[in-house]
Amino acid sequence: MSGEKKKILGPFEIITFLLAISIIAYIVFQQDGIDIMERTEQIEIVDNPGYSSEKKKVRKYENSQSEENIEAVLRQIANEYTTKDMNPEAEKKLEKAGMSKGEVNYLKGLKERKTTMREEESIDWLAVFNASRKTYVKVKSVFEKAGIEIEETEDKVVSGLINEVAAKTFYTKIEETFNISEAEARAFAQKGERTLSDWARFMEENKK
Repeated sequence: MSGEKKKILGPFEIITFLLAISIIAYIVFQQDGIDIMERTEQIEIVDNPGYSSEKKKVRKYENSQSEENIEAVLRQIANEYTTKDMNPEAEKKLEKAGMSKGEVNYLKGLKERKTTMREEESIDWLAVFNASRKTYVKVKSVFEKAGIEIEETEDKVVSGLINEVAAKTFYTKIEETFNISEAEARAFAQKGERTLSDWARFMEENKK
């Protein structure tokens, strides 16, 4: 009949047609060496470590720059430290250079702890500053190894020693690192609230 409409493909024919197209496309992709899932996985695995590595490089560079800035300020302070104590302006310069407030507090009053008036002129103050900074870093490391969180930026009181398990680890590490007995360290802790800079001064004055 001239008025009869052409027959439209049924559901089965459509599914068969799409399946054939999919198979052909898969074969073509395989021949060209393209695997979409594999490609995605490679991006996740390869690119992320590169990004992390770049972040580490930036952080390392920033830390290096900070240490250089701190060293420059300490050198300036050391040059006039025999006649001039560390003043608030010098403290601000150190904090701006990247030194924590806790470490600045620790270095304050170093002259009184290290010298008498007759000895001052012969002291290499930059060497003294650097040696004291090493002590501070060691004390901080001991707290961290004992699992005790500290907020050295503001020189907060160290409260983790109320946990006896952490405290035992801490006192053991103190004895190993500074040769200060557990009894001595416990006696110091029980005298009152102690900041990280307080502990650093104690180690400096009592290490054997």
